[in-house]
Amino acid sequence: MNLFEAFNIEEPEVVSPTEKAKKEKKANANKNHSASKNSTPISKVEEINVDHNTLIRYGGDNLPIGIYFTDEEIEEGITVEKDDKVTKRNINSEDIRSRMEHGTIQVDKDELVDQGLAHVGAYPELVSALTVMHVEKEKNMVIPVIQARKKGCGESSTDSSLPKIPFSILIEFCKVARYYATTKKVEVHGDVYWNPVLKNYEIHFPEQRVHKVWAEVKENDPLYVADRRLIMQVHSHHFMAPLPSSTDDRSEVAPNVLYAIVGDMKNERMNQNGVVELGSLFPSLYLRMYHNGQHITLNPWQFIEHPFDMDIDMPQVEVISYE
Repeated sequence: MNLFEAFNIEEPEVVSPTEKAKKEKKANANKNHSASKNSTPISKVEEINVDHNTLIRYGGDNLPIGIYFTDEEIEEGITVEKDDKVTKRNINSEDIRSRMEHGTIQVDKDELVDQGLAHVGAYPELVSALTVMHVEKEKNMVIPVIQARKKGCGESSTDSSLPKIPFSILIEFCKVARYYATTKKVEVHGDVYWNPVLKNYEIHFPEQRVHKVWAEVKENDPLYVADRRLIMQVHSHHFMAPLPSSTDDRSEVAPNVLYAIVGDMKNERMNQNGVVELGSLFPSLYLRMYHNGQHITLNPWQFIEHPFDMDIDMPQVEVISYE
């Protein structure tokens, strides 16, 4: 499911950065990121003994292997032509990932509708450089896991749409990010998932290594990920500007996923009159997506609930004048 369609957005509000922002991003990108990973694929190609009962668990759906492979391929293997010779080999994990990414469907749409899987198609976020195919042999199941790479300042449900991400989810991340920023002076990473069973969003902090200028996820729990759909990855830049670094540019390349950064965290301030600046409690926010081969900066309020954008009807409050 296309993420813009999921949020009922016909045309995303793309934000063009100012020259000042471009200069800040360039300066930010030149910071020390020597430990960053390269962009080579991380999918481990593993031969799988599939049968007609093999399931692909993704986004809360159980997808029969037959959606992406013909009966002949499941029973006899995939046809391979090399040096004018035709052979067959077993289906492997990369075959499954590739067909899911590109939506290579082997069944009629009506059959998907009958199975309650009308929404199933291509999953462009499952790019080879970021996807690990976890195989549960005892359960005869394959679980695609989008693995976050190192970042730093130096469905799928049967629903056709998703609500905006609650502001409270962002606050939960900011609480954790502020703690690690003020006590350890390091970044932190979090993932926002949609739970199609409970119909809500969840913030998840996977096992990770964190540093002053990067945060790197070590491992995602495949069984947790299998029942949810990844909607947004968010990491902190603590006291630095929330502008993507070159490390972020290399790692944030999965389509159909929102990428958020919070930064410019400040210490709580109180002036001599005892007035606390509430704005000092909140960091700055940046949101983007990798779309059609490039990063685009987005208006966060198209995807995240604005905490003060609401209609209030209080009959007990009499408005004398608002001029």
